[in-house]
Amino acid sequence: MTIYQDLQTGRLHEFDEGVDPFKLNVSCYNPLWIGFIAPYSHIISDDGDKLNPTLDEINNNSYNGKKLSEAVLALPLKNSENEYALISYDGGIALPRNNDFAANNKAFKELSKILCALLLGGVHVEAVYPHEVYCGSLSGLSNDLFCYASTRHSLLRHNWASLVDRALPLTSPRFLYISDLKKAYDAGSAILDAIPHLTPSFLLYGYTAMIYNDPSDALANFWVVVEQLTSKIRGQNPSNLKSSPSISKKHEILKENKVISEDCFGRLNSARKERNNLMHKGEIPNSTAIQNVWYSLHDLLEIASKISPLGMRNLVPTKQTESSIVGKIDLDEWYALTKQLSDPSAATHSKVK
Repeated sequence: MTIYQDLQTGRLHEFDEGVDPFKLNVSCYNPLWIGFIAPYSHIISDDGDKLNPTLDEINNNSYNGKKLSEAVLALPLKNSENEYALISYDGGIALPRNNDFAANNKAFKELSKILCALLLGGVHVEAVYPHEVYCGSLSGLSNDLFCYASTRHSLLRHNWASLVDRALPLTSPRFLYISDLKKAYDAGSAILDAIPHLTPSFLLYGYTAMIYNDPSDALANFWVVVEQLTSKIRGQNPSNLKSSPSISKKHEILKENKVISEDCFGRLNSARKERNNLMHKGEIPNSTAIQNVWYSLHDLLEIASKISPLGMRNLVPTKQTESSIVGKIDLDEWYALTKQLSDPSAATHSKVK
């Protein structure tokens, strides 16, 4: 007998000698792709059906972890009349692993679109990255969205997480109401439908970088969205120029034609200069530039989609302050260790007999 391991599910399979498992027509039941809403959230109905574990249940690891993987919501996919995404109680967004989403990159693209719709609709969500899109399956008997990867969500679902890892998410999860998610998703999807060439992942990457104080990534990604929206708006308001003008000229024309306001133009102009300094000189943009491009995006999205007010306007990212250490700092042992490791001649190693 020969044992093979499925690299996606981790399961072990045993076959007779001479049997090639890759040539077998083996059925795969209810396969799916799954990514998770961040920050960690619980999706609850309007009547407030919460997990609500007690401190004793959390300490003893006896809470009902199975509830976390239960499917609680279905969202229609805009590229199909018959396909839906399923949302689990702990914020897992699952897609059927069919011909439309046969590969990871296609699932990643659709998950980004769903998250971007939620963001545009006014729900604070962070970007998902390709390596965070996992294989899984639907358990039809219990309506569980199973994830094969050993993620934090999987550990919490199976009551395998350590006390340190389970305490905070179970005692203080963010609660999102199903009705609010539906409303935000519908509003955001309408905007994406009106701007089909907008790349959702760039907006998500920019927003995520902004809330984690990474101004370079935030501005670089946001500016891609600015360029895409500007092209869309310029197409709606053609000028007499035969050649393709620079982005600054496009914004100037839009301002002169009163398509964008003076304030919007000023913010875009300031952010563009910071972006150029980033791209050509490697200078880190300041926080004002990020705020300028962020609030300009609100105006551009409303103009390009002809939909207002934008739910995303309600999101006001808080500025994180740098932490400081109070009191005397003793780093003598740190310096001693770094000196020892950086100077091999000073290091002495004893042999174990």
